[in-house]
Amino acid sequence: MNLQFATAASSPAALVLLPSINSVAAKHVSGRFGIPVKAVTDLVCLSVEELRERDRFIAMSNQMEPADFPQFPLGAAKIGCHHTDVIESYTEFLDVFDSRRLVNSEAEDGIKRHRTYQRYVEMLREGHEPPYIHVFEDEKGTLVSTNRRRTLASQELGRRITGWHGVPNRETGNPLKYGDVLSAYEAAL
Repeated sequence: MNLQFATAASSPAALVLLPSINSVAAKHVSGRFGIPVKAVTDLVCLSVEELRERDRFIAMSNQMEPADFPQFPLGAAKIGCHHTDVIESYTEFLDVFDSRRLVNSEAEDGIKRHRTYQRYVEMLREGHEPPYIHVFEDEKGTLVSTNRRRTLASQELGRRITGWHGVPNRETGNPLKYGDVLSAYEAAL
């Protein structure tokens, strides 16, 4: 979006495009939508494909062994990988949640008696980090998790849990979209 030319350190003659961001504009967008500056930076500076790639991993819901999954720094952003119109893609950023504040999108329905749930609890006790959960914040501020086993296991042990945080755009009443952030950044410049 806002690119500057820089000389590569390893090859003085080579020109490399380095993304840069206006920190004042990024802070403005961060405050406007309640998302980290890191998320704004990612959404403005990273390519659409890089942002979409972060959305491609899907964790098995009944995993019996620790899973390898792509890891990112807190505040990192992603956009939905399946939207046809990229501007309409929902955005999420990586956050850490107090599991006690999370509500599940589906009923417990006896899942705590299932062997996979007990294994999730064991894996947490063994120190394994579960794949990121997905949490959507509604207009009232309720944090709703779509990953029942990982959320319930974290709640049982009183643990914090890392996940992708989708927030509403309070100006539109819809989930925050990639285009919302880009437009707000351009306006803030």
